[in-house]
Amino acid sequence: MTRLLPLTLLLCASTAWSDAPFSREDKMLQPLPEHHTAGYIKSQRIEMAVGTTAPAHQHPVPTFGVVNQGQVEFQLQGQAPVILRAGDTFYEPPHTTVLKFGAHGEQRAAFTVFYLLDSEGDDTVSLL
Repeated sequence: MTRLLPLTLLLCASTAWSDAPFSREDKMLQPLPEHHTAGYIKSQRIEMAVGTTAPAHQHPVPTFGVVNQGQVEFQLQGQAPVILRAGDTFYEPPHTTVLKFGAHGEQRAAFTVFYLLDSEGDDTVSLL
């Protein structure tokens, strides 16, 4: 029985991703600002109706997110706007102006955002 284990592992390892019971895909590897320490991670799920756009804003902390549903138009100051789709990730550096962040297309948009906080009660957004 123990001689079959290596063969079983080899067969499982050579199975195509589409045939595997689960898969893993790297979506983001983002360095944090120099000397940043986080004591907490806060997450929020946010939904936006069709045509809704957040006002220009900044985050005082590193902010990461993933689009769960629909499409989002996303633009940081100094960059061209991009359309993010379900499964796409985004990063908003601290104190960087987010010019556009809104539902795009004909479907509600939903996304999960993660804030890296120093303290439990830290602010997460400043509207401009």
